[in-house]
Amino acid sequence: MRDVQYVPGSGLEWLSRRQRAYLVGGEDDETIREVCRLILEKHHDPSTTDFDLDVIDASQVSAGEIRSSVQREPVLGDVRFVVVQSCEVYRKREASKDVDLLVSTINKLTDRSCLVLTVKADQPTGRKPNSILTPKLDSAVREVGLVIQCPALRGDMLVRWVAQYVSQAGKQITREAAHLLSKRESTDRTSLTRELDKIIQYVGSRPRIEAADVQAVASHDPEDVIFKLLDAVSSRRTGEALTLLRIAAQYESKPQALAGRLLALLNRQFRLLYQARELRAVGVLPHQFGMLPEALQQQLPSDASIVGMAWKGKALAHDADLW
Repeated sequence: MRDVQYVPGSGLEWLSRRQRAYLVGGEDDETIREVCRLILEKHHDPSTTDFDLDVIDASQVSAGEIRSSVQREPVLGDVRFVVVQSCEVYRKREASKDVDLLVSTINKLTDRSCLVLTVKADQPTGRKPNSILTPKLDSAVREVGLVIQCPALRGDMLVRWVAQYVSQAGKQITREAAHLLSKRESTDRTSLTRELDKIIQYVGSRPRIEAADVQAVASHDPEDVIFKLLDAVSSRRTGEALTLLRIAAQYESKPQALAGRLLALLNRQFRLLYQARELRAVGVLPHQFGMLPEALQQQLPSDASIVGMAWKGKALAHDADLW
């Protein structure tokens, strides 16, 4: 059977007939979860959930246990549903026997069972092109059911989703700001939701999110947040610094580790500010910080000398005047 490509808002013709097996994967975890929800809402009676629905983590149970679950007869309804998450574990070379067992299980599925295999979007793979999980499992599912691919939202479709998400928080977002978010390296909706939540918190009571808000808060990795936090402290932007501190804490599971790192970086930053102030006091202009006389350079600390940060001389001199 031909594969289905699903993005939010696209047609649902593929849902009209229940399949014995589904394989759901792609580039967007939120869409993958949405597809599973749609399948269950359409074909599963929620009153039978306690007896006729199993949700299993493939990284925690054996393929034999999955086979036993899907082969049980339904108790209250007409169909037994088994949703298997984290199926990317079957891409490992040592999982070849489990793959063969699952292929055999899929081949023997009856109309009284439905197996849904899901693959996380963010797992690196060495699989061949057009293979969602493994060639064997993909092929087995296609024989009795559907392979559903969930590409990441891109372009105008992603911009519309961003606008819809912030509207649920009572906000608006400029098109420029939405485009900035859509150009990020990672555009899966799980990651974007986290970024949008941070931005919504950052703008506070303001009704509109601007491009400057995205640039101030949205980050590609935790390092960006840390250095934006240092800049905010250096410039005495207290509110922004506190917001960024809360965001930084979300990336670090050990608060003491974050505190230790911040104290070390802040110590270095204030030493740079002190040097900038002292140099300005003796008549050195910011653009001259990288071209100091030898005698003056020898008076500076060796491990955090402003000479190596001369490209930020103007900003450091400005911030030094604030303290």
